[in-house]
Amino acid sequence: MATTRSPLTAPAAGRPTPDSALVIYRSKDKRGTGSDGHPYGETGRSDAVQREADSRYWSVSKDRRPTLRLLVVVAGGVVCRIWPVDAGGEWAEEPGGTGKVALPLADHPLHPDEVQALYPHLGITVGDELPSRRGPIRHYMPVDGTAA
Repeated sequence: MATTRSPLTAPAAGRPTPDSALVIYRSKDKRGTGSDGHPYGETGRSDAVQREADSRYWSVSKDRRPTLRLLVVVAGGVVCRIWPVDAGGEWAEEPGGTGKVALPLADHPLHPDEVQALYPHLGITVGDELPSRRGPIRHYMPVDGTAA
């Protein structure tokens, strides 16, 4: 019987993990401040505030971290931001030992022309429609255009 792998799991042992993007889906109307004071959702505020909201908190295995290149934020079915991830940066763990981390994002999201120049085979850019899949609120996709 064949085993179906979740796009959130690491590849089978011995297979290299391709450079990837973490795609997250959210409602465009959901926003607020968490109990720890950090913003979440679509803040409508500066890049610094939105960066804080987008970076926290995600389950990313230690094996995948070195190859995570981008965070793609989809709100209301439209790609609204694509952040570069500094894979060598600090992966701050969520307080309480949940195993989730804050992603080490760049200071500013990429502009569509930067996405095209740096990741010409990604297949999506800011402003593109990307409807959510039924079920998961996040998934990984390779940045080189190959099938996951």
